[in-house]
Amino acid sequence: MERISWTLFLLSLTYLEGSSQDFGQTQFICTSVPKDMDLCAATMQNSGPAEDLKTTVMQLRETVLQQKETIMNQKETIRELTSKLSRCESQGVLEPVAGGRKKEPGKNTMGDVSRGPTDTLAQLGQTLATLKQRLENLE
Repeated sequence: MERISWTLFLLSLTYLEGSSQDFGQTQFICTSVPKDMDLCAATMQNSGPAEDLKTTVMQLRETVLQQKETIMNQKETIRELTSKLSRCESQGVLEPVAGGRKKEPGKNTMGDVSRGPTDTLAQLGQTLATLKQRLENLE
C-alpha cells in the first residue's frame, strides 16, 4: 500500500513538472499598493512603462512643489534677517549690553569682532551685500 502511495506521488510530481509553464528567466517586481486596493488590479494597472513614467512624473512634481515651498520659506527668512540687519545698520553704534560688565577698549575677545564703529559698519555692509547676493541667487 505504501509503495502505491509513493508511486502515485512521484507520478503526480512528474505530471505537474511537465505541465508547468516555462517562462524563462524571471524577476521580482516590488510595487507599493494601497491597503484598500485589490492586488490583481494593482498589477494590471502598473504593468506598462507608461504607468511607470506617470508615477515618476508625479513624484517629480511632488518634489518640485516641496522645493518651491522650501525656497519660499528661505526667502521669508532672508527677508526677516535682512530687515534685522538693516535695523542694526541704522542704529550705527551698538548699545552697551546690560549686565554690569564693561568691555575693555581695544580688547578683541572673539577674534573676528571689529574694534571700531567704522569697522563694524564696514563688516555689516559686507554681510548685507552677501545676504542680498544669496537672495538673488535663490530667486
